[in-house]
Amino acid sequence: MSIAAIIAAIVGTTTPPAEPLRHALWLAVPAAEAARGAALGYEHWFPRLRLSAAVSGTVRQTASDDFAGLAAGAGAEIRWYPRAHSRFSRQPAGSMVGWFAGARVDVEHHAIRAGERDLGGAVVFGAAVHVGYRIQPWRRLEITPSIGHGWRVEHDLSGRLAPWLLEGHTVGLTVGLMF
Repeated sequence: MSIAAIIAAIVGTTTPPAEPLRHALWLAVPAAEAARGAALGYEHWFPRLRLSAAVSGTVRQTASDDFAGLAAGAGAEIRWYPRAHSRFSRQPAGSMVGWFAGARVDVEHHAIRAGERDLGGAVVFGAAVHVGYRIQPWRRLEITPSIGHGWRVEHDLSGRLAPWLLEGHTVGLTVGLMF
């Protein structure tokens, strides 16, 4: 067996698929403010349009120590891959890899407690625009960093507080599998 064959077996180099992979399943872990939780997403590729549609669900802890806070939500996203190609990926041209621009909407329910006492909750609606770059460096592994700008409106469920608009920058990183 040649050295090239051994190296190819170790790093898993195989011929790229003839057709673009049309699905991605990814995981994102929140890092802001030491939040604990995860988001799981699914993305479907429409090669003729160079668009993908994604849905995701998230659960995260929003408070700790003397308080218990939990947020659960869902989101939907559209991404446009103008070149649909990446020199760092093993996908054929026309795949959901490379540079993309996206738009996203989210809805979440937040609940917070102090011991056994319910302190209230909120419904949060969000929207964001972002750009990113997806690579598929090894087998079916995908890595997607992104940056963007987002808006959130929090609505107090008790009605005691006025809606609160938050605006800020977003930084994201997902890791997943394409199939």
